[in-house]
Amino acid sequence: MSADTNAASEPIKLGVKVWAPDFFSYLAQEKGFFEKNKVNVELTLVQDYQQILNNYSNGDFDGMIPVYSDLIYQNSQGIDSRVVYAVDLSNTGDVIIGNLNNSITNATLADVKGKIISVEGINSFSHLFVLKSLEKVGLGEGDVGIATVPAQNVTQELEKGTIVAGHIYQPYTTEALKKGYKILFAAGTIPGVITDVLAFRSDIIEQRPQEIQGIIKSIIEAQTYYENNKEESLKIMSNRSGIGEQEIKNGLESVTLPSLKENVFDLMDSKSNKPTSLYTSGKYISEFFLNRGQMDGYPDFSQIVDSDFVNALYQGENKHK
Repeated sequence: MSADTNAASEPIKLGVKVWAPDFFSYLAQEKGFFEKNKVNVELTLVQDYQQILNNYSNGDFDGMIPVYSDLIYQNSQGIDSRVVYAVDLSNTGDVIIGNLNNSITNATLADVKGKIISVEGINSFSHLFVLKSLEKVGLGEGDVGIATVPAQNVTQELEKGTIVAGHIYQPYTTEALKKGYKILFAAGTIPGVITDVLAFRSDIIEQRPQEIQGIIKSIIEAQTYYENNKEESLKIMSNRSGIGEQEIKNGLESVTLPSLKENVFDLMDSKSNKPTSLYTSGKYISEFFLNRGQMDGYPDFSQIVDSDFVNALYQGENKHK
């Protein structure tokens, strides 16, 4: 990476979705970590996840924190981007919930056979998650009906009876559980199936590498600050996002936040064959798109996963040890 010739005054525009780990960017801004690391970041909260993908595609943002599978698909469509940090792995953050009132007592995911289950979008990360989940209980796509329902609307569709189960995620899961719906399947059962990644357009990475490094460092510092100052951090993230403190806390407890070391030696290491590796998950994600005619061939993951930044940060942290 070459150093920037000068600190650009134009802010780097980062799209923020309604997902608790994304809110570390707010904490980084409020606590001055971006400023300390010499980067100007403009944060924009977008309520609908599909909309943030559209905005990024249209050039409204320089970076975002999408689900890895959506970034792979966008790259195949000519939107040249790179992953610079794996932010979180969903455990109970993404789940399939079921309507047991109008279905089967003590139902399991296998009981959705012959019924309608919802995904956020056809050929989306949500669709992949649901199909992989069904596969785990011996069902295929032909065994169920698929409906498209945004996560924020799953509970009301369950109440209407238009679906019997659906993919949902925090903070909407909390509301669903309060209403008595049950978790039928959680993403943590398939490690790496839903990974959120910090990604930027390749031209921005090439033009402003030191600022990209500063953003990664700032988000890592915000995560550390949260661990040591949870009450204050939750208040800041809640004030900026409009999401309740308890919902944010629940969201953060529903994911694994990989460390810098884990990014270097597991998630972003081309030699890693762990299920959480972006190379391992990238293969079955690509197969999903290939089998559905959405992609023409396997991507070159070395052109998507850019480990230079995490490697440099890790070496910097450990050079005096």
